[in-house]
Amino acid sequence: MNQPFSAGNLSSVNSSVLPQTAPLPSYTPPVNQSPANTIAGSKRRLRKFPVMKIMMIVLILSLVFAGTFYGLQKVQQSTEHRSKAATNASTLIIYPPTAELYRNEEMSVAVVLNTNGDTVSMVELYVSYDDQVFDLSVNDISDTPFIMPFPKLIDITDCVITYSDPPFAVREVTPGLAKVIVGSRMVEDGCNVNLVPHAGNDTIATLIFKVKADAAYGNSSIAVGTDTKVAAIGSTINALASTTPATITIAEQPVNATTFTFSTKIQGLTDQMINGTITETLSRKAFVTFVSTDGSTTKTYETTMEASPATQGVFAPVIPILVDDLPVNGEYYIYVKGEFTLRQKIGEIPGSTNNLPTPLTINEGANAVPSDWVIPTLTVGDLVIDPVQEANKINFEDIMDMVTLFREPPVDSSNADYQTKYDLYLDGMIDFEDVMILMTNYTESPRCGELLEGEICE
Repeated sequence: MNQPFSAGNLSSVNSSVLPQTAPLPSYTPPVNQSPANTIAGSKRRLRKFPVMKIMMIVLILSLVFAGTFYGLQKVQQSTEHRSKAATNASTLIIYPPTAELYRNEEMSVAVVLNTNGDTVSMVELYVSYDDQVFDLSVNDISDTPFIMPFPKLIDITDCVITYSDPPFAVREVTPGLAKVIVGSRMVEDGCNVNLVPHAGNDTIATLIFKVKADAAYGNSSIAVGTDTKVAAIGSTINALASTTPATITIAEQPVNATTFTFSTKIQGLTDQMINGTITETLSRKAFVTFVSTDGSTTKTYETTMEASPATQGVFAPVIPILVDDLPVNGEYYIYVKGEFTLRQKIGEIPGSTNNLPTPLTINEGANAVPSDWVIPTLTVGDLVIDPVQEANKINFEDIMDMVTLFREPPVDSSNADYQTKYDLYLDGMIDFEDVMILMTNYTESPRCGELLEGEICE
């Protein structure tokens, strides 16, 4: 027997239980009789039975036929409804469906929910992967409008909405399996919070996978786990009909590929590695942009860079950036933007007063920044993120973002509110030093990084 499906018994629902179409009852036609026999039989019965008995028999037969017809209609309607429910059940797709990566490369993977006519209030999502091929942490599961804490207290008088602590949103990662609880979209309306369920296509979760340095070459799958459950409004069973995995090919990087490498420092972090406060290796994302001097080409590449006390806090790509699609033998202005930092130019020669970076010619094969160029220091504090990259500016929103987590005692890494981006000194807590470095970088007008053509700082 199917149990009612709700948030309360979400974990108990069997994902394999789907509505089955009931077959229509068989029907055997009566044996043919000749018209003569039928008429004769009728005349004989008329002679034997009184009129009242005949009327009663006709009434009973009419009811029997009417009941049979009604029953057949109900069975057909039930079959149609069940068929519709099966057709309209929700699907989950891992996107992109295929990709090719090299060792140490990262890729953002989206989980897309298509409700197919259902209205979905909650998803208990599992994503499986090969932990011998990919690295994944809880921090690699990005926020979406559906992975959010539920309201804990709503003050009707002052219209203040306080969310639960720790957040309701569940993110768990064990080797080879990630779990995310995805609820309805929450929309604040004055003193109310409305829950808007899913209907249509939604990206309900985004996960960032990194290929291990020693990952085996070949195909690897990222798939929706078999324990995944979908709660649809009006349904008492798991509404998940099907899932589509992604196939990722781990390829060997071409020997003669066109690559680029560089070095950079990060404000606060580099100094702490030099003085010994930070003793471990740190990893940060970076976006490197190439702009041709004639303005015909602009391309941005994402990479992962690392630094350690052994490198004196100087960050460099874990592996050279593959820029095979960049036209070679051309001159480029090059910019780098780190995770939660402003964009900075690469290519400043000591003593130069030129606002543009010194252009660098990119040739086929390996390319690197000349050793006599100044190593740029990236300014931290760009905390408010847009869907693609950080906003490349430090403004009042960043200050307010930080202040919401500044308290006594400080929020440390064991607290559910802790996020790495606010821990600018990466000492395991969000404290006064982090606020001060942000305030130092803040100006009354937004402080922007290097702007590309067409960008506006406001």
